[in-house]
Amino acid sequence: MRIWSGVLLAFLLLTPFAAPAGGAASPPPTLSAGRGETFAARPPYAVAGATLTCPTAPAGTATFTVRGDADGPYPGTFTETVTVSVANNHVSALTATFRVAAHNGTVAGTATLAAPATGDGMCDLYTLVMGAPTTYTATITMPWGTFHDIGTSQLVGELLAPSSGFVDETFKSSAAP
Repeated sequence: MRIWSGVLLAFLLLTPFAAPAGGAASPPPTLSAGRGETFAARPPYAVAGATLTCPTAPAGTATFTVRGDADGPYPGTFTETVTVSVANNHVSALTATFRVAAHNGTVAGTATLAAPATGDGMCDLYTLVMGAPTTYTATITMPWGTFHDIGTSQLVGELLAPSSGFVDETFKSSAAP
């Protein structure tokens, strides 16, 4: 029995492990794999550090950071910082940075308002309401490598300054599977 244990140990130590085909690591799922990645930020911990400036309602700008639950291929907690401008009941500009601390890796990315701007928005003294299509780029970091994803998302939210509101976001990848 002891000889077989030694033979097995030698075999395991001396046998190279096979790399995936082509020598490259297999890519992880895109953000739209399965049911797709979704962000949901709800009170009481949803909004922090909000600034809202709406001098001529319904136009104005807001910058805020939200934190909430990420679900889909990368479940965990997400944080997203959004800067949005609205004018004439439309979203005129939007930029966002996001990070997901997932159970199976991390996702970090940016999103910008898709062209042409088709989002709806309204701003008054204490409230910003908006919904907008965005394009995103994301870097997915897994234990076996770093990968990239691109696609579109739909970002919907309501900010009640200075620290309440919600954000929902869904992602659809356009990267090759």
